[in-house]
Amino acid sequence: MPFLDAVIAATLANLCVAPLFFLLEKPLLRLLSRFAWFRRYRRHVVTRGRSTLARYGLFLGLAVFVAIPLPGTGAYTGCLLAEIARMNRPTALAAISLGVVGASTIVSLVCLGVIGGVLATWF
Repeated sequence: MPFLDAVIAATLANLCVAPLFFLLEKPLLRLLSRFAWFRRYRRHVVTRGRSTLARYGLFLGLAVFVAIPLPGTGAYTGCLLAEIARMNRPTALAAISLGVVGASTIVSLVCLGVIGGVLATWF
């Protein structure tokens, strides 16, 4: 698959996560809250996201949190964090979408070697 097609497909698929999560969130969270591992995960998300949200504000903090291309900081976790913060859904969707596009850009630049080349000269 051509690189640009792959980036567009991955970004669009990741953008579909937030609206689907917000449609299913109440029954899904009620079901998952029965499990101790999910309650621990939820506490971990709050702890991890609190510093980013406090530093950048609610909208920009959520976008930055989702844009960090590390495990556990993507659109799913951003939706959960927005729910915990009781963020307005349209605002949360905009912030999560901005973060997804940012993460896609960062990962694309790493795959192309642009960021890797810059980091390699520093270390």
